[in-house]
Amino acid sequence: MHHGSPRPSPCSCYVSGTFVTYVSSLYTPKKEGKMGGYEFVNEENENELDTMRAFVVVFIAACVFLILVGAQNVFAHGGGLNEQGCHQERETGECHCYRDEQGEKISPPVISPDRCDKSKPKPDIPSEPHFVAIFCLARDGRVEDPLPHRMRADCITKEHAIEGDFAPKWVEAYSQSLRYAREAHKKAGILLILKNEKDEVYIRKLCDRIVEQDEPIDVFAIGHGFAEEGESVSCLDER
Repeated sequence: MHHGSPRPSPCSCYVSGTFVTYVSSLYTPKKEGKMGGYEFVNEENENELDTMRAFVVVFIAACVFLILVGAQNVFAHGGGLNEQGCHQERETGECHCYRDEQGEKISPPVISPDRCDKSKPKPDIPSEPHFVAIFCLARDGRVEDPLPHRMRADCITKEHAIEGDFAPKWVEAYSQSLRYAREAHKKAGILLILKNEKDEVYIRKLCDRIVEQDEPIDVFAIGHGFAEEGESVSCLDER
C-alpha cells in the first residue's frame, strides 16, 4: 500500500511531460530512514508497474508516429490552397485542386497544372445580393421581402416570388423558389447567376428538372452572356 500524500493526477503528468517519471515512482521501494523499514513491493505491484511501463512505451511511439506523419504532410506540399482552390505538391510538382472552377468542393482532388499559378487573378465576381438587387429593382420588385414563417424571398415582383442563386446551386434554388411561391401566393421564379460560359450547363439541368416535374417555374439568368439586368430563359429552347 502506498502511504503519504495523494498521488498526482495522471492527466497532469501527461501535460507536464513527466508521465514516465510519475509511473516509475509509484511502486519503487524507498528506504524510510533508520527508524523505518522498507516499503513492501509485492508481485502484484511489480506486474502493474510492467504494464504501465509498456503503456508508456506504446504511448510515446504513437506520439512520435503522429508527429512524423504530420510533418510529412506539411512538407509534402506548399501550404494552403490558393485562390483557385489548389496547391503545389513539393515532392511531385503536381498541382492538386480541391475545388472546381466554380468554387465547388471536389473529392478526390484533380491535377490541373495551369491553376497553381498564384499570380493568376481570380475574377472579381459581385455577390449574389448584388445581382438579385439589379434584377429585382429593374422590375420594380422588392428585395428581401418578408414572408410568413420568418422567411424572406430574395425578390418579389408583381407576378413572381424569386430565388436567386449562383448557377451551381440550381437544386437549392429549385426547392426554395417553390416554398417562396406557396408563401407569397405568386408564381415561382428562379434567377440563376452565371460566372462564365461553363455555367450554362446548369441552366439546362434546371430546365430538365422543371419539365420532368411539370412545375410552373419561370427561369431567369443574369451574369456572363446575359443582359445586365437579367433576362428570361425559355426552358423549351434549352432542352
